[in-house]
Amino acid sequence: MGTPFDEPTDNYEDLAWFDQEYKPEASSFRPGLDTLPDGSYDFEITDAELKRSPKQGIRILELGLKVNGGAVVQHSYFLDTIEKVNRMGADLCVLGIPADKWGQAGGVSIKDGLPAAVKQLPGIRFRGSKDHNTPPAIPGKEARTFHNLRILCRTANTPMPATPPKPAGNGSTFNEFAPANASDREDLPF
Repeated sequence: MGTPFDEPTDNYEDLAWFDQEYKPEASSFRPGLDTLPDGSYDFEITDAELKRSPKQGIRILELGLKVNGGAVVQHSYFLDTIEKVNRMGADLCVLGIPADKWGQAGGVSIKDGLPAAVKQLPGIRFRGSKDHNTPPAIPGKEARTFHNLRILCRTANTPMPATPPKPAGNGSTFNEFAPANASDREDLPF
């Protein structure tokens, strides 16, 4: 028998609210480019999908990118201005997609060319450079940092290692997000 100082037993009744829709499954959230330090990386496109943003309905090309054969991050192209569509098209050209033949160039309409290209993207490997910039804040608003991916070149589609390389004999540890070659950062023209 308890004393007046005993707390009532918690019956966790508040958790019963989840019973109807409860399905144990992993989160579909993927980290973004902001989780990578600036530098050069080897990427493999794991998946690609055209979507719309839930709030504003902006068309988005969303890519899953395996970084240096390790973790997968998400990169999104927001296709709401001609500058952004042109940037995406230039990146697709570097990857070997004939996006320069779309639209006014006399070829396929972008509305047909882009969905067809998206189906070809999974499995493509490339070398890219990740950087960031923080433009001056607009008065009354907080400064925003933008994380950029520059697709430098398509690489051979040779299989990536199933496991990360072993640490060097100097006692260092492997960092799957470390740039592919740290010296590459100083050699990039941008």
